[in-house]
Amino acid sequence: NPTWDLAGSKEETKNIISKLWKKADITLISEKEATSSKIFSLIGQTNWDIIHYSGHAYFDKTNPDMSWLILSDSTVTASEIKRVLNGNPLIFLNGCSSGRSDEKNFDQTWEDTTGIASSFLIGWAKWVISTLWPISDRVWADFAGNFYEQFLKNNSIWNALLTAKKEVYIAYPNDITWASFIYYGDINLKINS
Repeated sequence: NPTWDLAGSKEETKNIISKLWKKADITLISEKEATSSKIFSLIGQTNWDIIHYSGHAYFDKTNPDMSWLILSDSTVTASEIKRVLNGNPLIFLNGCSSGRSDEKNFDQTWEDTTGIASSFLIGWAKWVISTLWPISDRVWADFAGNFYEQFLKNNSIWNALLTAKKEVYIAYPNDITWASFIYYGDINLKINS
């Protein structure tokens, strides 16, 4: 929550840490600490297993490669992500429209794919969970906690995603945030315990 305006992001962080703290080493960079220099340094020099972003995202329809995730002092664009990502992490982008890509050109090659989620894939992420449209931060907080709880039960990512979607749909029947979450990657991938 680099902009300090997403109440659900704080709840999301608590949910995720409560699920992961006994099973993983966690580095939390929140609010004003989430600067471009710190983020670029961390994603470019460390081999993370999972990178989870909770904050604002923007899809640029006219130049999807300039779509961005907001940080406390600036933004990180899709084109920058392609160049700096190190290793093969699992990426969870909890930000509005973070999964959109250039829908104008269906004949594009892998390298020409644009948008935030696809930039992480081009940078060699194993998989990406992201969203197709603006979402409720309160609902996404529950979704993220549900997802990690299922994933840590050694479910495949696909099963964890489907279960989290169902749980959020039941809890918030009048909110379609559950439908916005999409997945890019191997549906059979499981976390190493």
